[in-house]
Amino acid sequence: MIRLFKKRVEWKPPLGLFEPAARDAFRALGLGAQAAQREVFDAASGLRLALKVGVRKAFASDAAWLGEVARKESDVRDAVGRLSEPSQRARERLYWFHLAAPRAAVSNVAELTAAVEELLKGVPFAPLDSADEEGLRLTDEAAAALHDAALLALAGLVRLDPTLFEVEAWARAFDLWRRLFECEEFWSLLVALDLKGDYEQAVTFGEVAELRRAAPRTVYGHAAGRARDAVLRGDIREAARAFQLLRGAGLSQTLLREYEEETVGQAEDKLKEELDTAFVWVGGVGFEQKPAPERRNYCNDAWRRFEQVRPRLADFARLAGVDSFYARRVFEHAASKLLKLANTFEEAHRSDEALFVCYTARLFAPPESEELSAVLAKLQTLGVSEEADARSPAEYGASVMTALTRERVPPKLFQDDPKGGKTFDGVMRKDNRAGCLTSAGFWLVMVCVGVGVRACVGDRPRPTYPPLTPLPAINFRPNLNYNVNLNYNIPPPLNLRGYTDPPRATRTPRERRRRPRANSNAAPEP
Repeated sequence: MIRLFKKRVEWKPPLGLFEPAARDAFRALGLGAQAAQREVFDAASGLRLALKVGVRKAFASDAAWLGEVARKESDVRDAVGRLSEPSQRARERLYWFHLAAPRAAVSNVAELTAAVEELLKGVPFAPLDSADEEGLRLTDEAAAALHDAALLALAGLVRLDPTLFEVEAWARAFDLWRRLFECEEFWSLLVALDLKGDYEQAVTFGEVAELRRAAPRTVYGHAAGRARDAVLRGDIREAARAFQLLRGAGLSQTLLREYEEETVGQAEDKLKEELDTAFVWVGGVGFEQKPAPERRNYCNDAWRRFEQVRPRLADFARLAGVDSFYARRVFEHAASKLLKLANTFEEAHRSDEALFVCYTARLFAPPESEELSAVLAKLQTLGVSEEADARSPAEYGASVMTALTRERVPPKLFQDDPKGGKTFDGVMRKDNRAGCLTSAGFWLVMVCVGVGVRACVGDRPRPTYPPLTPLPAINFRPNLNYNVNLNYNIPPPLNLRGYTDPPRATRTPRERRRRPRANSNAAPEP
């Protein structure tokens, strides 16, 4: 019996992959990050021999739950090549475990947090929620344990929570990496491991310092990439969640500004386009010639469209920061559109709506801007006298968030006038429900008709149809014509002497009528 109902399966986000750890050279060879040069050569020889006999090796330190381990012949050769170069070898040590990778598979964030805390037990420094003590020096084992805990937290979260929903776990992982970047003992350990491992060419302190400067771009690259992709998809809320983590991770101002230019700038352009679309009916060509009730209805539609954009403006304020110049440009653009809407409401003899919209524009207008001066002048024409106050950035941010998180509008405002007809937005909004009900009723009638017809003709024998052949039939009828011409040259018969007579020349009728002349010199015939 065919199962009509399947068991409900809980949806889970796709697993991520932290590429530097998944493709690490030490991991490909099955070694720890403290391996010496002789161990690297021995591991590579053993893997090549196993590949020749068709055996795929696996090690307990692979941490297979972090992603598949690539161990082909080309991967082994590439791993040995990367470990032969000093600066690249230091980078491979940074993105793999020094002491021991977690052997047990981690399936959720709670298990990952417990594994990280287990690694941090041997680190003798202050707890993560307090400041580090000055003058506290870590041993090599404690520095390696701090590194392993930071790497496990980051690689595990990229694998288990690539969408950044576990904000506390991500903040803790970034805090561990911030401590690691400030740990001088660990960066000195990278140089000491090269000297201890008898490598042909050891890494220098200058190369380690360059790796230290470039590492934050790799560590925070996943969160920055998620924010950039979320903006392209139009999900500003996820981008804001990623930037909240990045701002609290202690990034340098240069790197943070680079991420903002890549992400926040695109979100700013999209929101300005949405605001222009929301107020496209206000002040257009021929708008002033329309009657007052119709203009009022158009203005109401523009306000309703702005209410749809308002939650996205709140997400953008969290993404860019209320006091950032990206947010100030967007809010100044919104204030200009709202001021234009207030003027249109006043022309349509709706002073209450004009005053309400003008107050909203005043909350959005940045201090010491032209839009704020225009809004204050408009309030004076509406009978309200207010002075331009010198608001601080914190006060301006609070006023903007007040305008963005307002829950309700007075019910007497923004009511359509029946004399003004229906605008495009009003028709689409009001008639969609009737259209959906009509479509649903039509298909319900069709189903009833089908059931009735099936009940009426249920006893009749069903016609038989020839079976369908899924494979096409191809008929070949070759037509072969052969023209064979056989010409045989039969030799003439032999004479009495055993020779063939010479061929006779063919004479024309005129030559046959001519008599041959006598030849006196000819020999007589025998």
